Amino acid sequence: MLAPGSIQPRLFRLAIAWVALIAVASSAAVPLSLALFSDATTSDGGFGAATLAPPTDVAATGGSDVSLTWTASTSTGATGYAVERAPDLAGPYAQIGTATPIGATSYIDGPTAGIWWYRLSTYVSNWTSATTTPVSAVMTSADTGERPCVAGTDAADTGGDGNGYQTSPGNACASDGLLAVDPGTGAAGRSTSCTNAANDRHRFWGYDFGLPGTVTSIDGVTVRADMGLNNNGGTSVLCVELSWDGGTTWTTARSVTLSGTTVTTYALGSPTDDWGHTWTAAELATTSFRVRLTDATSQPIKDYRLDYLAVSVQYTP
Repeated sequence: MLAPGSIQPRLFRLAIAWVALIAVASSAAVPLSLALFSDATTSDGGFGAATLAPPTDVAATGGSDVSLTWTASTSTGATGYAVERAPDLAGPYAQIGTATPIGATSYIDGPTAGIWWYRLSTYVSNWTSATTTPVSAVMTSADTGERPCVAGTDAADTGGDGNGYQTSPGNACASDGLLAVDPGTGAAGRSTSCTNAANDRHRFWGYDFGLPGTVTSIDGVTVRADMGLNNNGGTSVLCVELSWDGGTTWTTARSVTLSGTTVTTYALGSPTDDWGHTWTAAELATTSFRVRLTDATSQPIKDYRLDYLAVSVQYTP
């Protein structure tokens, strides 16, 4: 038997121990949380996998450009296709562009002449599919790219008031917003005809096309003119002629009607337009090739504003 009064001290000690236990538990730096998630039908540790499908039936057709075609990927939620090109089957391949959306089935490339290899992959964000089996195409024609005239190699031509682009003509040889201006054209006689002798004319040269030593044929010539006007009145036409012998002989003019005051890029000719002349590489040399502009307007006075005059040549090596 416990002596009278001995229960109280024991109860007191038990109470102190319980309080201490609670204090230790409540002072833990990180509370302990336990959770159990269970799904008897799926908790086997496996994960589903998805595959981004590349396009199929890729084909390449060469010529004056390379045309790629394919059957669209079955991964309809993807963004599109990365297009890669290499100079050899083994590579190295470099991405040259993309084709979007995922329903796209074609791409046009314009490399230099030679044999080129292509492969595609489907992509979405940073996720890409396996690449397709490479296909090849022969680029039989090449492009010099746009080449400008050279400041100082220009001259007013006969016609009109005889001074052509009299204000800063050299500004036409750089795409920089600085203008060559033919002010008051049409004062000598109004006509939208390219052959009207009353129209102002100006010739430019110095184009360095960088053609290789051997050229099989010149396939086309494209002239780029970035033009604007001082007002929208009447009808204003830009006429362009080309010379292969320093300005002695000229092609038949190509012409375009100008749209208004804002400087706009116009293209005359094309990669397949030889302007009615069978060219040689020598005739495109800096001392032989000329571009002549004729400003033909129905208004008595019109300012023609020329920001840039460049030429590109399509050729077969």
